[in-house]
Amino acid sequence: QLQAVLGPFKTLGWAHDTWALNEERIDEKVFMEDVFETMGKHAQLLYHELKSDPAACTVAVFTATDSVSHMLYRLIDPEHPRYDARLAQQFGDSILRTYQKMDEIIGRVMQLMDASTTLIVVSDHGFHSWRKGFNTNTWLVEKGFMKLKGSQGKSPEDLYSEESFFPNVDWDQTQAYSLGLGQIYVNLKGREKHGTIYQTSPEYDALLDRIIAGLESYVDPDNGERIIEKVYPGRDIFHGDQARDSADLQIAFRPNYRTSWQTTLGAVPAGIVVANMKKWSGDHCASDPSETKGILLSNRKPTLKDISIADIAPTVLRYFDVAVPPQMDGKAAELR
Repeated sequence: QLQAVLGPFKTLGWAHDTWALNEERIDEKVFMEDVFETMGKHAQLLYHELKSDPAACTVAVFTATDSVSHMLYRLIDPEHPRYDARLAQQFGDSILRTYQKMDEIIGRVMQLMDASTTLIVVSDHGFHSWRKGFNTNTWLVEKGFMKLKGSQGKSPEDLYSEESFFPNVDWDQTQAYSLGLGQIYVNLKGREKHGTIYQTSPEYDALLDRIIAGLESYVDPDNGERIIEKVYPGRDIFHGDQARDSADLQIAFRPNYRTSWQTTLGAVPAGIVVANMKKWSGDHCASDPSETKGILLSNRKPTLKDISIADIAPTVLRYFDVAVPPQMDGKAAELR
């Protein structure tokens, strides 16, 4: 029905082709043209629904502010290794223009609302520049927490690999490994195939303490800056029936740093701190929440003073007089 009224629109994958720009198959001009065209189409869909099929609850998701910040942060950060002064003159205002377009869309939505309708606009995070990647597995190897096979008598260049998934890992001699965006897993007996440590043993707690202390004190050899804001024990932040399979540690990086591309897939590349040479130059993944806050806009004032993203779902449920499940995180606010 929507296609018949408004014509074709994207329904598969990411709305904005960030990866084509990251792989340098398209340029910034094509990327931004696609961003604004897609934003406009999504806005048409939302306006149409609000006018023709008003519902008790309408949810619309716009991802352009995220996509543009990922791809073009390098053009507002002269210290980024992919900063380009010529491109900055042309596209340095792209993030600003995207937010301005989003403001226009919110303004139009408010015009289409009646006085009794509640509007909530929420983002799930903020953004930082991402200048350098941190090779967590390489750090674990060099600090003795992960062991590679045949390491005696070989240079790091012969052992490390950017391509392989956990190359040459001697799991029987490994205490911890990293996978994903800042997650570190202990090689637990009973959870891992070649586990070496019991979660209930004093060795487990001592291992976590040593890794946390080492990471939180590690500095960028190029500038002496600390790379990691905080390392959170998994038991402090992950809860529920599946918590046993969650990470044992979660790294929260300081601005300008993030888990390297290779670490997310389990690789062990040479070097611990590496320049991010991709056009994907802004990020929020594994940044500390205290430094990467999102925003909340509403035409109703919430009763909670410091509302967080975890509070949105229970707040909406309360708004519709639906009982909040006891297992749900967050607190329910009144909207007045």
